[in-house]
Amino acid sequence: MQFSYQIVWTNFLALIFFTSPYYHDINIERHMISNTKYPIMTDKQPKLSSPNHCNLEKLFLVARHGTRYPEEPDIKKFEVLENIFQNVSSKHKVFIPNYVRTGMSGISYSIGLLDGKGILGKGDYQPVYISTIPVLQDYELAIHRSCPRWKETVQNNNEKLEKQIFHFTSNLTKISNRISKKYNIENPPLEPIHVNYIYLACAYDIIFFEKNRHWCEILQQEEILTLEYFNDMRYYYEFSYGSDLNKQLACKLVGEIVKGVDDYLNGDSTVKADLKFTHSETMMFLYTFLGLYEDSNPLTGNATFDEISNRKFKTSEICPFAANVYFEIYTCASDKYTFFYKKKHEESTVVQVVVNEKPVVVPGCGSKFCEWNKFKELFSDNLDCDFEKICNFDKN
Repeated sequence: MQFSYQIVWTNFLALIFFTSPYYHDINIERHMISNTKYPIMTDKQPKLSSPNHCNLEKLFLVARHGTRYPEEPDIKKFEVLENIFQNVSSKHKVFIPNYVRTGMSGISYSIGLLDGKGILGKGDYQPVYISTIPVLQDYELAIHRSCPRWKETVQNNNEKLEKQIFHFTSNLTKISNRISKKYNIENPPLEPIHVNYIYLACAYDIIFFEKNRHWCEILQQEEILTLEYFNDMRYYYEFSYGSDLNKQLACKLVGEIVKGVDDYLNGDSTVKADLKFTHSETMMFLYTFLGLYEDSNPLTGNATFDEISNRKFKTSEICPFAANVYFEIYTCASDKYTFFYKKKHEESTVVQVVVNEKPVVVPGCGSKFCEWNKFKELFSDNLDCDFEKICNFDKN
């Protein structure tokens, strides 16, 4: 009975995918999940505004590193594809691995920001201090590597995710069957999961060769959107709202941001800008902690067309390469009046959260300019978290 239901549902979902206008004439470059290139902003991009009578006092940045070469697990996937497609075309080749990391992104950011502001070299570069700590001890920027409990219960042995993948796999099978038939692929066979490898290879074709041919041309547009949702669903359960543990894991990062602001406002710090560079996983943990991009229903393997097309959790948009979150801290002056006299000059502090250069409203704030005390109150239960306790560190 369950098998029959799955077949009926798959055919219904496929009918929607292949006939809806939503799946035609798309720019596939904007649908490569976390492997999407950061959009190039133009003069048409709305300028960020600051609240009236306010001064920007302090700035926190949490940013993902820029584009990188495939890592070793991806290279192995591409080698599988090369073996499968060896008799199809010589143009389907693997990539050579290289590693561009967060430190290089931090250095590049500082060069762009401070070139011409210092005294070093022909460009009058101003050097900046960049610090790193071992990933297993980094509870702020390498969360997915420093939390044993997450590795044991979310990255591995994730029954919720496995269930949703089971429900969705028939959609991958439909794609692999079509491709196998078109390219006469028999031995080795093209398994359903291999179509996701093609999708990944397509993303790197776009990143490094600025082409949506080669691997991309194997997939139809609606299949790309199907694979985009499949990967978003995986990310949802691995790094976001699909696990209650994920909702807590950015507590040290946000706690340090709050402490840094309070120290500055209280005169205990002179740091005007704190710039942190990290990975896509940490960006998703941060969004989840802040309550951003949460859908009313969880992402599932049998989601409706409306749930798929209207979902908020789209990593292609919220977590491309070089994704960024700014916390802008403003102090605002105001004069209070009564009927008889002018009251004493008063100051207040507000924070604006900006994601990928667009202001967002943090749930519970009610406005993009959130009173600082209100912001802290929203997360007060988790700001002083014991990360090692949450992650079940072995104390022995």
